[in-house]
Amino acid sequence: PHNSSLKLPEGKRALGGIGCHYMAVDSVEGTEFFTQMGGEGTPWIGIAPFSKEKHVFANLGDGTYKHSGILAIRASLDANVNITYKILYNDAVAMTGGQEIGGNWDVEGIVKQVQAEGVKKVSILSQDPKKYNHLVGNGVKSLHRDSIVIEQEELSKFEGVSVLIFDQTCAAEKRRRRKRGLMEDPKKRVVINKEVCEGCGDCSIQSSCVSIEPLETDLGRKRKINQSNCNKDYSCIKGFCPSFVTVDAEIKKNTDFKDLGEFPEPKMLNDSEVANIMLTGIGGTGVLTISAILAYAAHYEGKDSSVLDMTGLAQKGGAVWSHIKIYEQGVTPFSQKISPGAADILLACDGVVGTKPEIQEVVSKEKTLTVLNSNTIPVADFVTKRDLDFKNNDVLKMLENTTKDIVSFVPAIKISEELSGDAIGTNMLMLGSAYQNGLIPIKAENIIKAIELNGVGIERNVYNFNLGRLFTINPNHEIFEFLNKDAVKNLNSVELFEDRLERITKYDKKVVADFINNKNLIDQILSQEIETESIAKDAIKELYRVFAIKDEYEVARMHIENTEKILNENFSAWNNLKFYLSPPMISFIKDKRTGRPIKIAIPAYVAMPIFKILKALTFLRGTIFDPLRLTADRKQDIEHKELFKRKLKEVDNLIAGQKSKKLIELVEASRDVKGYGPVREKAYLNFRKKINAPKQKRARIISRLFSFESDRNIKAKKVTSNQEKNLND
Repeated sequence: PHNSSLKLPEGKRALGGIGCHYMAVDSVEGTEFFTQMGGEGTPWIGIAPFSKEKHVFANLGDGTYKHSGILAIRASLDANVNITYKILYNDAVAMTGGQEIGGNWDVEGIVKQVQAEGVKKVSILSQDPKKYNHLVGNGVKSLHRDSIVIEQEELSKFEGVSVLIFDQTCAAEKRRRRKRGLMEDPKKRVVINKEVCEGCGDCSIQSSCVSIEPLETDLGRKRKINQSNCNKDYSCIKGFCPSFVTVDAEIKKNTDFKDLGEFPEPKMLNDSEVANIMLTGIGGTGVLTISAILAYAAHYEGKDSSVLDMTGLAQKGGAVWSHIKIYEQGVTPFSQKISPGAADILLACDGVVGTKPEIQEVVSKEKTLTVLNSNTIPVADFVTKRDLDFKNNDVLKMLENTTKDIVSFVPAIKISEELSGDAIGTNMLMLGSAYQNGLIPIKAENIIKAIELNGVGIERNVYNFNLGRLFTINPNHEIFEFLNKDAVKNLNSVELFEDRLERITKYDKKVVADFINNKNLIDQILSQEIETESIAKDAIKELYRVFAIKDEYEVARMHIENTEKILNENFSAWNNLKFYLSPPMISFIKDKRTGRPIKIAIPAYVAMPIFKILKALTFLRGTIFDPLRLTADRKQDIEHKELFKRKLKEVDNLIAGQKSKKLIELVEASRDVKGYGPVREKAYLNFRKKINAPKQKRARIISRLFSFESDRNIKAKKVTSNQEKNLND
């Protein structure tokens, strides 16, 4: 919910507080320890006199502010310390269920109260700064929320107590209100063109949003937007990348629910007097809906049940689990909580949550049977660690070692998305699989009655429940054929080279010979080494990536060939297509809030004709008539390629036994050069440092800047050493 407000200027610190934003402690760089409610920021009163640090920030939620947080501000004012309170006004006490703060409380009221307490400097950040223009003056400013970092830098220079109010409705509360028709649900949707995407992760860095998920492809890890849980915050568009498009659209929801036939009633595997079910999942995906449906189904069955939901701070994207007990009437369970080692069933709608100590405590190698969702929902660390290893195999291995048996391994997210049009059906599909495995001691008809009683998406939920049953009976059914098509190809090094050669030929025939020569050089490097298959594959992948530069011609082609196709796959109908680009002719104009080149939204009726012209001019790429080769980005990409090739030759000149190690280091360093514009530039400079590349000579830079000749002609100029020395001086 506070994905934007918690950002800090580089090198600055914030003290945590009580609220959903507590999750920033240890997860947002610079956000440190927390205090009791009403003590936010007050440790600084004692620390400040003994610290070389001159200023800190303190996070303070609006509900906590009203409860007692104003006392902390009052104490800091009395102590006259340099601190900025970031009051995170999210319009609800979201941590405990979304209660209203109270009709007498709003941003204007907070401004007036802190001013009355003695605060001299207040900055209001919101999506619509004009909304608070009437408050501006007498130390009060109203700015766009994108100014969060710059304004904090300004406030950190102020001596005394200052306040920054960040006005943004809680994301989880927005979702609730939109579902209930209490808030407008924008039709605008963000989509990432996976072909254009470099997997740099800048969109995640800019938005801190868990709805940006990894997409594993034959060309490596890319990004996608999970349309099922997207908050429509649109901060991801700030990522410096031309892969983003927006449309006004509705998610394609399958309404053609096929008849899946009759299912045999399962044989019960669990005959315990009390069925102990441990349900794990992710907040916001309907975990608690499943526990409620099982409780009502038990009632219809004439049985009793107890449900103990453990939700903690997880409004969305966090770990949620539920202790569920189903038993005959008259039986008295020991407690609502499942005792250590007593779980009969682990219904792991999310496997990562299933590895938590709290869950591992109740499972048993002797009795617990597991139904596992094989599709991993990314953990929050993926926001800042783009190449994070999700350790799927480790998760599987742990659950295999700590439970009696994994009776079903279900790619539930993929099935739900493809066949019902929405990933929100994942948990219901998992319930269907658990039922068909004979783990749920309730008849299917009563589970369906409970779904009907719930009254939300009845037909879709029943369909997902039955999909889970069908997959358990026949995972090779024709309806699941798409699962094999989506799999990333596991090619050996020979097949991989043939694949990349075909791609590079389509990209630009002029570079094919050079590509082949460097592949042969890789083979030569590895000819005297051992265990080279995986190294060769990584090297071929990186060689292709370095050669297939995603210049303006290539981005244009990818948008022409793939954007509409991707939109049609996701939406039943769409319009108002816009591309978010930073064309070379305006890249010198910087965004005042970020310091980066500006990005502009270009309507499809303008962008598509330009894309078609660029695609038609692809034959100019790399020639002296190519106007785009003079841009800083293209010069850098060409330099990257030449440097990579030169380093390959240096590796080849090493003695046997050292070559493979140095080749791995080169490939891993080069692989980090991803993204576009300033993102790629920063990564490229790091790459040069890692491989100890000498600084580029100024004579070379100047000659490239003013010359329209090729590198060969530059060398032919025969700049004397004295001339070069003078230029360097």
